[in-house]
This record gives sequence, structure tokens and C-alpha cells, in this order.
Amino acid sequence: MLSLREVQEHFRAAVFESPQELAPDFIVAGALTVEQRMAVYRGSVFGNLRSALRGVYPVVDRLVGAEFFDFATEHFIRATPSPSGDIHQFGREFAEFLRAFPPAAGLPYLPDAARLEWLMHELHYQPELPPLDLASLATLPEAARGELGFSLNPACRLLASPYPIDLIWQANQPEIAEPGQIEIDSGAVRLLLRRRSGTLELQRLDEGGYLLLEQLHEGAPFSAALERVLTAQAGFDAAPFLLQQVQLGTLAAFHQLRREAES
Repeated sequence: MLSLREVQEHFRAAVFESPQELAPDFIVAGALTVEQRMAVYRGSVFGNLRSALRGVYPVVDRLVGAEFFDFATEHFIRATPSPSGDIHQFGREFAEFLRAFPPAAGLPYLPDAARLEWLMHELHYQPELPPLDLASLATLPEAARGELGFSLNPACRLLASPYPIDLIWQANQPEIAEPGQIEIDSGAVRLLLRRRSGTLELQRLDEGGYLLLEQLHEGAPFSAALERVLTAQAGFDAAPFLLQQVQLGTLAAFHQLRREAES
């Protein structure tokens, strides 16, 4: 007799790979054959997963058309089983799948468009923390501020792309009947995605601003992050940029890295 795990694995293979993997006595088919009953179940599973992907990636769907989207997601669903029972977590790997999917090779910007849509999807489920407390920051000795670490608001994400994916996303919203012409090779973009008061915002950043937020997000002390920024973009004025990001709620907290290391 097969173990429960073996039965479950056979059933998974029957749904996502081949009906021949399913022994007829594993299920009760009723008036249908086992193959017919499995076809009904498989159609329901794939239909639900495809609907979930279409809900997360409406711009990708519009860019490639419904027929190609169904074709691509069919392959994705078979190749990338969800590790979670939460359907909202399904589809995280879709951008990387598209990057390696030969039929999508003619649309090199498509994976980054998918990355943008997944990050937007993630932001819907992240808490919006209050902005950084500048009054508390001001009480610290100036000599200690260079060793501070800063945390980005959980409702923020960073994304860089060699393509103008923000313009592609904006041009393919439901209210726009005919997208205008977009120069795909018009240059790279560095984006800050932010949900503020429930509204999703896209902000283009220059190299210095993006690098500074990226370094802080990765845990670099402020002084080290700023040094790297100035090496990449001499003359970058961090003060007004940081003040703007505090006011917009991008930065949510600070902590003293040196003191933590000594403890």
C-alpha cells in the first residue's frame, strides 16, 4: 500500500503532469471515468491559478494578448508549483520564468514589466509605517549620525530596469484605449514604488538617490552609503533628497549600528 505522501504525489502529478500517473482507485469518479473526473478537476485548478496570475499581471496580459498569456501561464503553472497555500503568494517567479521563456524573447522588457507588477502586488499587503521621527534623530550627537542605519518603510520597493517600464505600465492601464508610442530604448529607469495613504506612487530617482536608498535598505551605515553614492555621482546633495523621502514616508526608522555591534 502506498503511503499518504506517495498518494499525494501521484495525485499532484496527475493534475500538473500526466493523468496516466493516477491509479484509478485513488478517487471516486462517479458517473465519469477517472480521466474525465481528473480533467474537470485539472481545468478548475488551472483556471483558478490563471485567474490569479491575470489579476496580478494585467499589464503583461495586455502587452502579450490573452491567447499568449494563457499559453505562457499554462507552462508556468506546470513548471512552478506554488510553495504556499496562499494564492496571493503564487506568481512570484513569473518574471524570471518569462526571462527564460523562448516564445517571449522578442519582448525583452516583459520580465521587468512583470517584476514591477509583482512588487505592486506585494505592496498591497504591506503595512504603512509612520514617517521617520526627525525630532528623535535631532537629539543624537552629530558624530553618531554617520553610523546610523535607516530602514525603508515596508510599503516601499526599489526597482531598476534598462527599459522605461514605468511608462509602459502607465500606457497600459484599463482607462487608456490605445497606448501611445513608447521608445523602448529611451534609457534605463530607477524607480521607487511607494504606497502612501492607500495610493500607489511611482517615483523616478537619479543614480545617487536610488543608490543611497538601496545601500540603506541593504543595511549600510549612512556614512558608508553616502561615500559610495558620491563615488558614483559626485556632487549628489543628500540633504534635500533625504528630507523629501522622510516627508513622503519612504524612511520609517533609524537605529545605531555601532552600538548594536558593541553590545
